[in-house]
Amino acid sequence: GLYWAPSFEESSAECRDIRVPMSRVFSSPPDISKMEARHEGPPAISVSAESGPLSVCQDLAAETPQLHVALVRFVPLGDRRVTSVSALGDFREAQLSLRTTYLQALHDMPRHLHSDPAQALEAGGLIYTTDVQILRGPMEAGAPWQADRARMDVITVGIQRHPRCDDQGQYAR
Repeated sequence: GLYWAPSFEESSAECRDIRVPMSRVFSSPPDISKMEARHEGPPAISVSAESGPLSVCQDLAAETPQLHVALVRFVPLGDRRVTSVSALGDFREAQLSLRTTYLQALHDMPRHLHSDPAQALEAGGLIYTTDVQILRGPMEAGAPWQADRARMDVITVGIQRHPRCDDQGQYAR
């Protein structure tokens, strides 16, 4: 149909496609020895104390458009809120849900996986969600809409809430 956007005074609108994120569960780690690299150079892991994870992903994706960027999301095992749409209590988790298309992925996740996401994580699996787009800028800047939307993948991994420790306080093996 026809409509005026963003208002009657300004009738021009820019329409772009938004990819729908798709989730898949891996019950065991994939064999990466048989996989071929899609680009030259070794894979890199970036950690930043100055920027949030979404900002780092956005910066990495802006540097090289062909670069494949993934965010690893660690969640506590046994907490059903981490795989539900109502997981907006934590500010950092809210950033991922409110600034990206990951909220839609959480909503569709049980249908895409054909199982309960929390049970898949409890069984030792990991959930790989592709084509998550960053739609908005940082909350501190008023969460402006992004003209160039960076794409990333989100890898969700369950970890023990209280890891076992030995007598010396180190992680037990």
